[in-house]
This record gives sequence, C-alpha cells and structure tokens, in this order.
Amino acid sequence: MDAPDVVATCGWKKKPADIPVIIFSATTTESIVEKAITLGANAVCSKTRFSIAELREMVKEYVSKTLAKRRDRPNSRLASGVLNLS
Repeated sequence: MDAPDVVATCGWKKKPADIPVIIFSATTTESIVEKAITLGANAVCSKTRFSIAELREMVKEYVSKTLAKRRDRPNSRLASGVLNLS
C-alpha cells in the first residue's frame, strides 16, 4: 500500500481540516507526494531520510495550528487544548 492508498483508505470525502496527516513512506517520488497531498495528507516523509527532531517540530507545528483553529471556534469540542468528550 502506498501513501496515497493510505490516505484514500481513511474514507474521507473531504479530510477534516483539524486532523493532521503525516505519511511515512519508503517511496517518496514527486507523483506519490503530490497525490498524497491532494488526497489530504499534510506531509509525506521518507522513512529513510527524516530525523526525530524534524518529526517533533512537524508535529508541534501541526498541533499548535490545530489548537489555534479550534480555539477560534466557540463550540469546538476542544477547550484550551483539552479534548472535551461530552
């Protein structure tokens, strides 16, 4: 299964904007990256060419953007960074 297949398998007609998707793939050709991004992935990383520090920064960036978007919505299920399941 390649990166676009993984994103497509999620079954989203439209990917929820507040769920970041980072794909790790052994094959990161330009066409695979483009297709994965088109299908809703936020980033595609090569399994053999990434560092944990880069991953941490990427996750921090996406989480902070997601939290900022959710805080801007008063009826969000997320209040001050804590998921409210009620």
